[in-house]
Amino acid sequence: MQRIFTAVDTFIGVAIDAICIVLTAGLFFLITLVVATRLGGFGSPAWSDEVVEFMLAWLIFLGATGLWRRGEHFRVDLVDQMMTDPLHKAQLAIVVELVSIVFLAILTYYGAFFAFLATDTSPTFSLPMFYWYASMPVSSGLMLAYSLAHLWRLLFLRPMPA
Repeated sequence: MQRIFTAVDTFIGVAIDAICIVLTAGLFFLITLVVATRLGGFGSPAWSDEVVEFMLAWLIFLGATGLWRRGEHFRVDLVDQMMTDPLHKAQLAIVVELVSIVFLAILTYYGAFFAFLATDTSPTFSLPMFYWYASMPVSSGLMLAYSLAHLWRLLFLRPMPA
């Protein structure tokens, strides 16, 4: 069972990283195109703002998910560094993970609620804005799953200090 979870985690991690790389490269080339066409006096393509918004929304939320997955997301660890007792450090890690889980569960729920209730469409392509807003519940749901897995590891797989 552990091998299955590891394989799924690896697949998700590679997929998130690849999507973020493609989105970053796409944003770079699209914004370069927009700047070049504006400097050339041609104006920017009408669809460019819409595509940039879409790519940026997914890049921000999926990028945050990739950082969360690897434990590289920004955090303030002043209290953790001040603690010397390993038991208190472990207890603090559990409390922080529980708070994160509550926050991510709320963000996933309300993000999905917001995305599914969206009735507006994009101005150029007339696509449902759901596709833009879905980046929030998808990413926060993945972060929630990773936080639950991390909590599981904290509680059951690593021995608590005596």
